[in-house]
This record gives sequence, structure tokens and C-alpha cells, in this order.
Amino acid sequence: MFKFNCINILSITLILLSVISLGIFIIINIPFLYYSSILMFHIDINSHKTINELMNNYYNIVTYLQSPFIDHLNASFLIDRRGIHHFYNVKQLVIFNNLFMFFSLPISLKVYYKYAIKKFISLWINFLKLTIYISIFMFVLIILDFNDIFIKFHQIFFNNNDWIFNIKQNPIILAFPDRYFFVCSLGLFFIFLFLCSFILSKGKKELQ
Repeated sequence: MFKFNCINILSITLILLSVISLGIFIIINIPFLYYSSILMFHIDINSHKTINELMNNYYNIVTYLQSPFIDHLNASFLIDRRGIHHFYNVKQLVIFNNLFMFFSLPISLKVYYKYAIKKFISLWINFLKLTIYISIFMFVLIILDFNDIFIKFHQIFFNNNDWIFNIKQNPIILAFPDRYFFVCSLGLFFIFLFLCSFILSKGKKELQ
């Protein structure tokens, strides 16, 4: 009979956190999402920038956020002190996520294939099913009330109000509207659900 103990909980939690971390990394590094958002939401018209200028800003910002060796944000938009500080805070979160992904993924894969999938596969499958159901519920909440969730996210992860941009002082917000982050959130959930479903199917095959 399988025993539900701390080691099993930590193993499953580590694997799921690694999946989320990988999903965040993928979303940040998919230019197609931003390019599609430019076309769908007419970001070029609203920001008075060409598509090429917007994409260059995107690449520069993504590079800044992920590189610990770059301390200057290179953007063609006006950004005040508070805006720069917010990007620095985001940079810290992104680098932490990337480091966590880099170190946790190999460990998670080893735990999954050497231990989880063999020794507590029934619990793992049930836990994955529950995770998928919860994710779908969260997915629906995001669709119905993204704005409030977006605000709550910033209140949780940032201990200041620098994330509240003024268009005149930080017109860069026109290049990255809430709707773009809405698309990113949907993309993250699709990736997470896909990876969880893939792992679930692998587990079910082991039981056959």
C-alpha cells in the first residue's frame, strides 16, 4: 500500500514547479506571441512605433530581463525612474525563474523516471488529474476576470507600486498592454496543461 509522505509530496511539487518554470521560460522567449499581439491589438498604431521598432524593443527587453550581465535597459520609449525600477524587479524574478529551471529540471527528470513513475505512480496520476482540473478552473477565471488577477499578481510579487505606469511618464506601457500579458497567460496555461497531459499519458502507459 502506498504511503503518502513528505518525500512524495516534495517530489511531486518539485516536478510541477519545474514544469511551470519551463513554461514561463518558453513564454518569455517566444517572439511570435508578441508579434501576433502587435497585429491583433494594433500595438504599432497605439504606440506610434513601427512593427520593427516594437520587435527590437521586445528583443532588447527580453535580453535585459534574462542577462545578469546587462544592467542597462535599452528601449526607444521614455521610461522614468519608477519604470526602470519595476523592470529591474521583473528582471530579478525572471533570473530566479531561469536559475530554478536550470537546476530543477535535471533533478525533476531523474526523480520522475527513477522514482516517481515507478514507486508512486497511482498517486502521481491522481495528483496530475487534480492539477489539470485546477488549472482548467484557473484558466476560466483568467478569461473571465484577467484584470483583477493581473493586479493581484503584481500586489503579491512586488512590494511597491512601481508597476502602476503612467502613460505620459512611461509610454512603454503602450507597447506592452494588458492584452499582451493576457495572451501570455493563456499560452502559459496551454503549455502547462500540455506538459501535464503528456506526463499523465506516460504514467498511464506504465500502468498498462
